[in-house]
Amino acid sequence: MSGKAPGAADALQGKGGVMGIDMFFNMAKHSNPTYYTYQAIHVPINFRMQAGMMSASAQIDVDWHGQLQTYLSHGWKLVDIFFDFGSSSSMGFMSASGSINSVWFFEKDTSKLNDNTPLYEGAVVEYWQKISVSMSGNSTPQGTWDECIIKMGERGWELASIVMTPESKVKGTSVQMKIVLLFQRRILSV
Repeated sequence: MSGKAPGAADALQGKGGVMGIDMFFNMAKHSNPTYYTYQAIHVPINFRMQAGMMSASAQIDVDWHGQLQTYLSHGWKLVDIFFDFGSSSSMGFMSASGSINSVWFFEKDTSKLNDNTPLYEGAVVEYWQKISVSMSGNSTPQGTWDECIIKMGERGWELASIVMTPESKVKGTSVQMKIVLLFQRRILSV
């Protein structure tokens, strides 16, 4: 990623800087490659933040499964989710709300572009990562999502994306952050 960060005044007004990304594609070298069409979908993620004397929380509002299923049900496959950090926000006393932009990348075999037959089904798993923060400021994650990914893999699910959301809960020296795991698997015909 490359870009220019916004100045302090722009950042306080919710204005982002300029950002660019490099995209890499695997080009098949055999004589009859499959060509893909890509679709980039902008999905705003609304957020609310509250702060108190000894606690704070950030909540997001997005229908992860609904967004995923909308495109999977038309023959597309999720490739990745990217946060471009374009945002708008409004600040209040010990609170804030706004929206962060995410971009969902889907692909489809170009020869099947007009065929809306679903090929994949999706699943979304929300995982709360616990983090302990010491008085010196060091943080230590407690537990991992490995077991969840292994179990889903054993059931035939492919990990499509891991999204570190801004959703969190803070109480004293304990922090919990929501991580969303998006899975997809080919629909088996009977």
